[in-house]
Amino acid sequence: WAKPDVSAPSHRVFQLWDIIGDHTGAVNPFLGNPPADTVNKNNGGYMLVINASYRIDSAFNQTITGLCPNTYYEFSLWIRNICSKCGCDSNGKGATATGYIPTATGDSSGVKPNLTLAINGVDYYTTGDVQYNGLWVKKGFTYLTGPSQTSLTAMVRNNAPGGGGNDWAIDDIALANCPPNLTMLPSPNVTVCDGNQVDISSVVTSYFSNYIYWQWEMSTDNGASWTNTGVSGVGSPTLVGGQWQYTAVYPSFLASASMNNAMYRLKVASTPGNLGATSCAFTASTTIAVLTNTCLALPGPDVNTFSGSLQNQTALLQWTTTNEKPGEWFSLERSSDGIHFTGIQDMPAEGKSNGSNYHYTDPNPVTGYAWYRLKITSIDGMRYSKTIALFSKASAFDFRLIGNPVLNSVVLQGVSASDRPVRLLLMNAVGTILQNKEWFVRAGANTITIDGLSSVPSGTYILQMQAGQDIKQFKLIKLRQ
Repeated sequence: WAKPDVSAPSHRVFQLWDIIGDHTGAVNPFLGNPPADTVNKNNGGYMLVINASYRIDSAFNQTITGLCPNTYYEFSLWIRNICSKCGCDSNGKGATATGYIPTATGDSSGVKPNLTLAINGVDYYTTGDVQYNGLWVKKGFTYLTGPSQTSLTAMVRNNAPGGGGNDWAIDDIALANCPPNLTMLPSPNVTVCDGNQVDISSVVTSYFSNYIYWQWEMSTDNGASWTNTGVSGVGSPTLVGGQWQYTAVYPSFLASASMNNAMYRLKVASTPGNLGATSCAFTASTTIAVLTNTCLALPGPDVNTFSGSLQNQTALLQWTTTNEKPGEWFSLERSSDGIHFTGIQDMPAEGKSNGSNYHYTDPNPVTGYAWYRLKITSIDGMRYSKTIALFSKASAFDFRLIGNPVLNSVVLQGVSASDRPVRLLLMNAVGTILQNKEWFVRAGANTITIDGLSSVPSGTYILQMQAGQDIKQFKLIKLRQ
């Protein structure tokens, strides 16, 4: 039994239910939209209104396709108990012997809506009794798709029996994912001098721990198109402030004029397959642009010479300077691959305008090869010296690709224990040989420069070095001219 609402306008269809609008796009998501008027013809949106019967059955059932495997989705809806005047239970018995008496909170004593949300016939979430409060409330849960799952059937089922009450509206039924946040460092630009090192990275933050596959992309046409740089990996997230987080680092490289305005961004996904699917991968909304300038007025003292030698696998580094000023510093750095450097010794400049001589003995032995450089810091900024390579004669054959991506030429640096011929093969992604060159390396340190790449289309290639049984292979990114 329900007491009629005599205050309702005569042109309203219902007298017991709340007179409301739908939920979609409401300024206040809890109040929803104002009602559409049947007289004034105000436009209203759609929602699903249920006057539940005694039969417990589904109110919504739909198959959704085009999903991404191994991805978390939120299955949710907004629901509202729309019957404040319903005072009967499922047996038709009122709140009192004489009729409806509202509670102190305004809630009716009738049957409360109670819904179950299911996927593929399996119940995952139950709302519990939805009390009357005149507001919309959001209900839902997260669901993880299987390793190859791309579709599901979502269902909303009524759990409560009919009677005085169990009248409700639902709107904005949604299946949505929660993408990770990609913070590019530094962003939006990194300005460096020609020949200086560029260091970029991205911090990946997510409420879920499965967005671990990452890949760096690059654009040379102001973001109109993006190509895979070949730099990718798998993150190891840890909990930071309630979210999963890891850092994807792009290998350090030396800036050159050909790299000016090159843009970089990160792409992440929850599986290797998703990484290649546009709809299942996430890219950073911000990018990093490398702005290279000639830096004619370089900060700090002039490094006139920088050299090194090995004495029983111990490296002795020496350099000479001019135009020093007080407060300037030298940081000696070492690398095992010619790309990633670590500081090993800091020393202040002597501040002599007519120059000074410096030397340092690295206490860590050189086994194989080692690269060294100076970071020169002053009050006006910093820059790097040239890089020198030292090697141990015990090293048989080891080379590194210097500077990648490339424009017109490729530079390889490394060491060989003996004089020997080398064959260099440039191949595309399917193994077709585009260039086949022969080179002769000497015992000791070598630098190999391959020119004539201006006619090679932009893209990803394989550069292979063959020296007898020794084979080195590099992934090469070619930029458009």
